[in-house]
Amino acid sequence: MNYDIIGDVHGQYDKLVSLLDHLGYSEINGVWQQSTHKAIFVGDLIDNKNFGADISHIKVVKLVRSMVEAGKAFCIMGNHEFNATAWLTPNPEEPSEFLRPHNENNSKQHENFLDEVGEYSTLHYEFVAWFKTLPLWLELPEGIRVIHASWIEDYQATLKPYLNDDNTLTDELIVKASKKGSPEYEALEALCKGIEIKLPEGHSFEDAHTKTRHHVRMPWWAKESYGTYREEALITEKSREDIPDEPITQIDPRVKKYTGVPVFVGHYWQTIPPKPFMSNIACVDYSAGRGGPLVAYRWEGEQVLTNTGFRFVSVSE
Repeated sequence: MNYDIIGDVHGQYDKLVSLLDHLGYSEINGVWQQSTHKAIFVGDLIDNKNFGADISHIKVVKLVRSMVEAGKAFCIMGNHEFNATAWLTPNPEEPSEFLRPHNENNSKQHENFLDEVGEYSTLHYEFVAWFKTLPLWLELPEGIRVIHASWIEDYQATLKPYLNDDNTLTDELIVKASKKGSPEYEALEALCKGIEIKLPEGHSFEDAHTKTRHHVRMPWWAKESYGTYREEALITEKSREDIPDEPITQIDPRVKKYTGVPVFVGHYWQTIPPKPFMSNIACVDYSAGRGGPLVAYRWEGEQVLTNTGFRFVSVSE
């Protein structure tokens, strides 16, 4: 089987339809499909702070769900689907609260999705129930792996005892992974959000949600050599200038050499032109949620990933 691995959609319905059309998919009996390829969505279907006729969380989720249920696509869980699940799940230790606190910062990230579906509506519960059916990662027999942010086997092993056979989250794991400081929380954070390291003393930057951060995402795979924090940071170009241009002197012990089959991730808000991170690692998130194109990688069995594997429709078209 050949696969089209599609990046973070973040409610961009028109971009999704345009990309599927560009890839040769067509809508048949209400389901987008292609005779020679199957789509794989890397998660983060939802949460966009913008409004517009081209944006619809409901249409995106329904389109992807219909493809998955018809066997025309796979979809894994991104950090936004996990956040949405924790947002709606009561905290068993504090029944009047939820696993994801309904504070100002979390509300800002999620408010447009909630406004559209209607918080606590039947549709809201229906969507979250479907999110819980999404696996944390895929490892397919054709020789391809897909995870939202980082393929780190130590963290996958931490979560495996609490996962269902298809790598979906159990109710027990949803609770454990929502508790800051727990091994399960640390593992799920790394797999769905990547590895963060502390910036040199006195340095910080403001993220897309205007939150001041003192840690920055870095490659989870080992490299032959490392440059500065600014050069290595997996971050939007807009924020890069705020990262110190100082050399990285100590590599996080969680970073290990990756020698496995091709693995695809999303999450990292890259900018075009797209290119693989490594010969066997590619990111398909090119900031569709913030004005960039929705990008896919058309994988047809190759073990060495190339620039020419990427597909997208220009946002100006």
